[in-house]
Amino acid sequence: MLKFQKCNPRTIILSLLLIVLGCETNILADSPPLWGNLQPGSYAVGFRTIEQYDHSRTFRPKYDYFGTPIPGERARPIQMCLWYPAVKAAEAQEMVLGEYIFPSPEDASFYEFVTGLQRREIGVLHFLLGNNRGLVLDIMNINMGAVRNASPAEGVFPLIVYFTQLGSSYCYNLVLCEYLASHGFVVATTHSVGTAALNPQADQASLETVIRDHEFTVAHMSELAYVDKDKLGVIGLGFGGLASLIMQMRNSDVETVIELDGWDILVDHIGLARENPYFNPARVNVPLLHMYHGIDSLYDPALVDSCKYADRYLARFAGMPEGGFSSYRAVRAIISDSGDIAEGVSRPHYETCCRYVQNFLNAHLNKDEASLEFISHTPADNGVDPKMLTVAHLPGQKPPPTPDQFVAIIRELGVSEAIEIYERFRVSDPGCITFREATINALGYQFLQRGRGEDAVQLFSLNAEAYPQSANCWDSYADGCLAVGDNEGAIRCYKKVLEVLPADSAADEQLKEILRNNAQQALERLDN
Repeated sequence: MLKFQKCNPRTIILSLLLIVLGCETNILADSPPLWGNLQPGSYAVGFRTIEQYDHSRTFRPKYDYFGTPIPGERARPIQMCLWYPAVKAAEAQEMVLGEYIFPSPEDASFYEFVTGLQRREIGVLHFLLGNNRGLVLDIMNINMGAVRNASPAEGVFPLIVYFTQLGSSYCYNLVLCEYLASHGFVVATTHSVGTAALNPQADQASLETVIRDHEFTVAHMSELAYVDKDKLGVIGLGFGGLASLIMQMRNSDVETVIELDGWDILVDHIGLARENPYFNPARVNVPLLHMYHGIDSLYDPALVDSCKYADRYLARFAGMPEGGFSSYRAVRAIISDSGDIAEGVSRPHYETCCRYVQNFLNAHLNKDEASLEFISHTPADNGVDPKMLTVAHLPGQKPPPTPDQFVAIIRELGVSEAIEIYERFRVSDPGCITFREATINALGYQFLQRGRGEDAVQLFSLNAEAYPQSANCWDSYADGCLAVGDNEGAIRCYKKVLEVLPADSAADEQLKEILRNNAQQALERLDN
């Protein structure tokens, strides 16, 4: 058995690749050609892995088919990979592509898991490179831009969480991850792994699993001294684009979303988005950049259109080749017929994508004026061929307050101010309810107990207007009217209780009986 922890990481990688591919290797050029014409930022790039087990979930079964206990760790293994702004070191040795294909773990118990991921990734490369084993092995020594375990630069930096394509690794976008780190961002990701198997499926279970893995990653990244906990953005490719959008819908700390050919606008996959229990376009109220290929028949923008509270940018790349949002697309282009690696092969579509992503993040997370101008300009103004890229901007509407924000407005600014805001959105966004029935009902009774009868009546009236089929709302409204001496108003409310009670599906039979008796007895008293 190989003693991995005593070996040089590159020796480990080459040994594993020889086992997987069954052939010999060639040492190629040292320059990092995959960046093409992209210009790095002011920071060197560091890379490291962090391995943790999520003991709230299992990945391996406890027993085999025959009921025999299976030895070893059963908790879900999560290898977090991160790029970060680093201190430049004169003798630093940049990583090679093979070190990303097999991200040597710091925790030796992860070697079996990571080796499985490596085999899967090599299978992806075989497919992309026409099953040319020699070519797959050769490219492992292509120089990249990061230095393993480099010292972090001083300061704190925004955190960008990257979601990769279904069943693949972050290697699809190595250049983008390194590029962003050089410009002052911490980029964190983890592998796309199924719920109880290496390969995920295109279903809700895998979507939930992938999102939870990345939420687990965010929790651990927040412990790093160089991560700014108040600046969080997400980027996703394909299936990962949908996962990143759903994550924002359930996590209000996410301040911006970038999708690269995200599944939520693909005709074949948009249903997966709508069926998700967390799907709620009203929750998307942060800047959204959606980049996609220029094949209009594949896309349905209806879901993006429904995110009306988000400032949306739709970037359409005409003529982008298949796999154009991936770093892998450049591999075949940079290798000549003789097997040599060419220097700085340009990929205008991908490089433009990287520049727009960097400026979009810088504009909305760092509020950088130059990047804000870049985003507001036309592609031609930014030196991009308008035949290659068109950008449509859909300004977002001002979102209504959340239920918690609405209560805060009542407490801090007064009932009248809250009602004014409610009325504004009732007109501009019919059907918009900015508060919960039970919350406003309880708050109304609090005001009654504190002698604020008029405020209580206003809240009860507001509740009855928003939930007119609730008998309980009308019963509370009647209580408020009685408290301020408005007997006529109370009579109208009690009659309304009896009117809506039979069809009130929210009230059980016991509550209906209580409300009915109370209303009838109150009307008899008031009539006398």
